[in-house]
Amino acid sequence: MPDYRYQCLDCGTTYIGPQLDGGMTCGCVPAKSIRGTFYGVGVTHVKPLSDELLESLSVSEAGKVRSALCLEWGIPNKSHAFHGSNFSSNQTLVNLINNIVEPVRGGLLITVRQKVRQKYGYDIETQMMA
Repeated sequence: MPDYRYQCLDCGTTYIGPQLDGGMTCGCVPAKSIRGTFYGVGVTHVKPLSDELLESLSVSEAGKVRSALCLEWGIPNKSHAFHGSNFSSNQTLVNLINNIVEPVRGGLLITVRQKVRQKYGYDIETQMMA
């Protein structure tokens, strides 16, 4: 029987197994229904995101981590207005990383992609573990 993969990138809830009728309900508040993707023979299996990437950061922690990562990666630390996100609630490290790198283009994107892969084992282009 083929497997299906369900993952909420917001809360990190992940399920790999037989197809679930109606999808998977994640742990977000409010909960979301997540559709599964085929995860069978002939399909490249995706590693679940690491616990480190799924760590929930408070607003103050996220601000400090954002500043440190922007400095480390040479990216201007812009306010939420430029990134289109709401920073008034907790967020996972992976969401913070994706948000920071979203506006990055060109040669800097290549450099940042390599740095993120080295530090976290995460590929910002595919948004999967490398």
